[in-house]
Amino acid sequence: MSFQKQQETAEQVPSDNRMIHPRYMASDEKGQPYEVTAEIATQVTEKEPTSLKNPEGSLTLEEGQILTVKAKNGLYDAQGKFLNLDGDVILTTTDGYRVKTEKANVTLSSKTIQGGDPVEGSGPKGTLKGADGFEIRHQEGGDIITLKGRSQVVINKADGA
Repeated sequence: MSFQKQQETAEQVPSDNRMIHPRYMASDEKGQPYEVTAEIATQVTEKEPTSLKNPEGSLTLEEGQILTVKAKNGLYDAQGKFLNLDGDVILTTTDGYRVKTEKANVTLSSKTIQGGDPVEGSGPKGTLKGADGFEIRHQEGGDIITLKGRSQVVINKADGA
């Protein structure tokens, strides 16, 4: 009788791997460092993306600017180099920009962040809103921001103009 009870308990033990406060550090093909951290990481098998609670990621760009993202939940795939974020996604940059949305997909290899939910952002040069999603693509010389659906962009007047 106690043997059966122990067996039932053993079957209830989760078979996934959990890690508290994980930190994954790597660099892209240009040697630019990035890291992904979380409160808790859970992985069922090595072939599946890792589930993250309260993930944060940062990427240092060629110009020395640091791009940071955080959310309530995420999926990270180290092999595919992507980070899917869900719930209060906030993107910030060291030059003063802040973008907020509900979901975002970060592709580390192409330095692209995109999402299909409404987005709002602000920074030193103005504000933006996109009703049906966005894409931010980093390239040498500056970022390209594409807003989808009904959008609004307000550009601040330059000092001395």
